[in-house]
Amino acid sequence: MTTTTKTLLLARHVQAAWQDAGASERHRPPDRRGEQELARLHRWCAERLVLPRRIVSSPATQALETARAMAHGFGLPGGAVVVDERLYHGSAHGLTTLLEGLDDAWDCVVLVGHHPELADLCRHFWPGIGYLATGTLAELRFEAGGWRGLLDRRPSLGLLHAPAAGVRAGERSAA
Repeated sequence: MTTTTKTLLLARHVQAAWQDAGASERHRPPDRRGEQELARLHRWCAERLVLPRRIVSSPATQALETARAMAHGFGLPGGAVVVDERLYHGSAHGLTTLLEGLDDAWDCVVLVGHHPELADLCRHFWPGIGYLATGTLAELRFEAGGWRGLLDRRPSLGLLHAPAAGVRAGERSAA
């Protein structure tokens, strides 16, 4: 198998509005801060040199809106965003299965999900990462032939983008 660079972008959804009496957690839209985080994510995606082939999102409203803003920023067609239930309060096993089942033809994939599952997955690869605030994007690059077996590897590069804080962290070693 040929080794290529695989880039995994882990995006925690943007800040959602507080739950209304009639709205379930799953259907909460972004609030004002979430809208600002969406704008920052959109700008960052528009600046990126690496282009994802697929954005896999939780079905929750705040995650889907985050995924769609990212797709728009990347200039991707609407079909690039797919929904996967395993990203909505999924288990470690579900996220592992999702990751290992990605198409090896895709060199860059975005997973848009929730806390704590996404932070746990990020920490698996980059132990120095703690809490992922809303609207935060972790970029992990691997030298690998495919997505299967990635869980046994350490990334060659890690970048952390924290739009909620209005900062963009520089290059950091994720090893």
